[in-house]
Amino acid sequence: SEEGEFPPKQVRYLLPSIRQSGACLQILNENDQEAKVTIRYSSADENRGGTLLIVSKNQAIARVSIPAGMPEVAFRIPLANVRDGTVRYTLFNSDNQPLAERILFVYHPHKLQARLSKENPTAREKVELTLSLANKSGLPIRAKASVSVVDGELVSLQSKKINIASELLLDKEIRGTVASPAWYFREYDPQKREALDHLMLTQAWRRFTWMDSLQIPTENLPFFPESGITISGATASPKDSTILLLSFFTLLS
Repeated sequence: SEEGEFPPKQVRYLLPSIRQSGACLQILNENDQEAKVTIRYSSADENRGGTLLIVSKNQAIARVSIPAGMPEVAFRIPLANVRDGTVRYTLFNSDNQPLAERILFVYHPHKLQARLSKENPTAREKVELTLSLANKSGLPIRAKASVSVVDGELVSLQSKKINIASELLLDKEIRGTVASPAWYFREYDPQKREALDHLMLTQAWRRFTWMDSLQIPTENLPFFPESGITISGATASPKDSTILLLSFFTLLS
């Protein structure tokens, strides 16, 4: 509805028609340790085989072959070594056409210990801060860390709507606006995991027509891309002048 309009104006949106055949992709996040995947087809004949592509941080991390001729296929995928953040699962048929997609969020909070070289330092006294990370078993782990230091008496971290975890793992990965992204990562527990999963359910099919985007129509292009560099011209005077042409290219890796 328009801003300030009351009562809000009702808008109707047409939904795609229901198909009699297809595939359903269901993925459950079990304690951020395993993903339980279930693929259901409308019939055994509808399943002609395919592939489940798993992408994390824009990199394909796994491909799972789907056997043909089965109305339901179920398996588990370990998540312990998957990087934190969104993980995209896309189901393709035997013709490499996308059938379904699911976005999962994986988060492995670690125990952070901070130690000061002096418990009660005086003003402007040098203090060394030591940070250490440990897994659930208490064993130290290696990691790249981001740290922010603020005055606890001036800034209330609990009142902040964003934090480092939400900025790095959530805000840059999803579309739309999240009211309080930092809330998902404060005192992370099964309730927060379920809330994150509900948020991910609104993010599927971000590239619903991505196959069509690969086919570039040429009949409507006003200009065609140049296949090389062409330079033309003429010298006015003197008649026997020499032209030196230098071309510099920068290779970007």
